[in-house]
Amino acid sequence: MTAEAMPITADHDGVIGTTEDGRAFLRFERHLDHPVERVWEAISDPSELEQWLAHRVELEPRVGGRFVLHLGGPNNDEVPTPGEVTVFDPPHTLEAAGGGEDGVMRWELAPDGAGCRLTFTHTLMPGERPRNSVLAGWHFLHDQLPAALAGQPVDWHALEATRTEHGNIARIEEIYWHYRNQQRG
Repeated sequence: MTAEAMPITADHDGVIGTTEDGRAFLRFERHLDHPVERVWEAISDPSELEQWLAHRVELEPRVGGRFVLHLGGPNNDEVPTPGEVTVFDPPHTLEAAGGGEDGVMRWELAPDGAGCRLTFTHTLMPGERPRNSVLAGWHFLHDQLPAALAGQPVDWHALEATRTEHGNIARIEEIYWHYRNQQRG
């Protein structure tokens, strides 16, 4: 099933919370039908990350290494999101701190039956509040991972063709409205 066809369900929804030190975070947990080692490749190898996360990724696989996401589309001159690897613990944890207001992105893998559980947490900088657009973006990106693991990478050019009149990828806009219409306590 491709990310575009995947239904938006509560079991895939992200959670918004606050850390003990008051920073906001977004968290997703997903069960994947692949072993930890295979999913580790998908989250730690730049050529694999380009199959689902961003159209171009720079990752030096070591603590202190560069981690740069080129979000937007392949025809988009969006400014890259630079960061630095802060935890690199194969095959379980990859963490990167982004520059500016990007906060900390952390992927954790654990065995889960015949597959694995992926926990992704994006902790925001102090004072930043989670936005539905950020939650929708991460939701969409992680929806693309199962298809990429099954050998069906994202066609970034086709995805670009779905941009709405507001400039958003249509699927991200749909997920945004899903979150926007939820009651959050």
